[in-house]
Amino acid sequence: MHDFHCREAKDIRNKVLARRMESIKNNEVEVAKMCEAMENYGDERYEEGREDGRISTIREFIEGGLPLEKVLSF
Repeated sequence: MHDFHCREAKDIRNKVLARRMESIKNNEVEVAKMCEAMENYGDERYEEGREDGRISTIREFIEGGLPLEKVLSF
């Protein structure tokens, strides 16, 4: 578990993982790929959060007694 919390490759105990991390962090193409992957991950989590928020709001409207026709119009 230690290795997955390291920020620097030199601190990683597993040599294979350390070499891979070093190659990723010091290669502009790999860094760009990782940045894109993290942006996509963030976008997906954002959309999931929006969807969860919509569901919660609709549930609150229904539980609050708002007619279904009005809930569906939002």
